[in-house]
Amino acid sequence: MTTKPVESPALVERLVLVDGGPPLAPPPGVPADPSPAQVTQVITETVGQAYARLTMTFPDRAAYQELWRAHPSLAEWNDAMAAYADYDLIDDGGVLRPACRLEAALSDARDLYAWQPVEPEALPVPAVFLRAERGMFDQPEGLFAPGAAGRAFPGITERDVPGTNHYTITLGPKGAQEVVAAVRSAG
Repeated sequence: MTTKPVESPALVERLVLVDGGPPLAPPPGVPADPSPAQVTQVITETVGQAYARLTMTFPDRAAYQELWRAHPSLAEWNDAMAAYADYDLIDDGGVLRPACRLEAALSDARDLYAWQPVEPEALPVPAVFLRAERGMFDQPEGLFAPGAAGRAFPGITERDVPGTNHYTITLGPKGAQEVVAAVRSAG
């Protein structure tokens, strides 16, 4: 049997990045090529509460939802947040635990930060970056400074989504409406 290359049409006409995509600046004092222990330390300091849950098990779904309900970014609990928590919890041989493994999350975290300078590169399709006003723990400063997406991806359109944080930009009604509008628009 022989195969020949097949050209595929572009699968993406436009792109919406929702409070993610550009690399995060590493905290001061972290070397350009950090060790796994240094990466773990950075993650622990920046998103530790979210990652700590990855080492935990839960007696039932209600207990896992209670963990999430206590998160400072999810103060206005709603059905979407409950569905997110339920989706994230799996039965692993009779033990309920988050679907993501800590080892995988820490490995992926290396790609979250610009450990070494990253050359700006325009995206190949029209794109919009939706920035949550507040951060992962509902702190006043968001994950991304204004202009961060434009510096990473020249030509991208940036939009702030007031009244949202890193979670409610998709799990809250206001943020979800903004995401839907951006997806439906031509960019």
